[in-house]
Amino acid sequence: MKFEASGYPAACSEEGISEQEAAARKKAYIDKAWSVCQVRLNPDRIKYNAGLRYVAKLCLNSLWGRFALRNRLTKTEIIDNHADLAKLLNDDKIEISSIDQLTEKFWMVCYKAKDEHVVEHDTSNVALALWTTSAARIHLLDSLQKVSRAADGTARKDTRVLYMDTDSIFYEYETALGDPLPGGEQLGELTDEYPHHTIVEFVCG
Repeated sequence: MKFEASGYPAACSEEGISEQEAAARKKAYIDKAWSVCQVRLNPDRIKYNAGLRYVAKLCLNSLWGRFALRNRLTKTEIIDNHADLAKLLNDDKIEISSIDQLTEKFWMVCYKAKDEHVVEHDTSNVALALWTTSAARIHLLDSLQKVSRAADGTARKDTRVLYMDTDSIFYEYETALGDPLPGGEQLGELTDEYPHHTIVEFVCG
C-alpha cells in the first residue's frame, strides 16, 4: 500500500521524455519491485496519496512494534461504581500507581501487573523483535561505512556524518566527489527527504 501511495518515481514523468519512454520506465519500476522485493504492484493503483502513504507507514511501524511491545505497561480504567473500584483495590496481582476522582461519580485508576503476574500479550515475539532491530542496525552500519570509506576501503576525508537514527543518516560530502549513498525507490534503499532543497544550516542537540 505504501509503495502504491508513494506514486511513480520522478524519473517516470520528467520533462522531455516520450509517452513510450515514460510507460517503459513505469513498467521497469513495477518489474523491479517484484524482482527485488517480491511486491506485485497494481499499475492502476500507483498514484501519490500523502494521506494514504502516511497511514500505510504508520501501520507498518505499529504492526512491527507489536512484537516488542512491553508486557508490563501501565493500564488505565475509568470506574463509575464502588464495586469495581474495590475489586481493583483488593487485587493482589496488580500495583496501583494512582487513583484520581474525576467527578462525583467517576474515578480514574492507573495500575500495572506485578512482575510475577505479567502475562505476555498475543503478539509478543522477542525473537522477531530482536532480529528486526538488529537487521536494521546492520543495514545502518553498512550505510555509515559507505559514507566514511571510499570504494577501495580507504577513509574519505570529504564526508562527515552529522546525525543518524534507525533508518536515516544526515551527512555532508564534497559534491565534486559524488554522493556516497545514491538513493533508490525500492525497500531498503535510501530516499532523499529534501531533493529540491539546499540545507544551509544544521543544528543538533
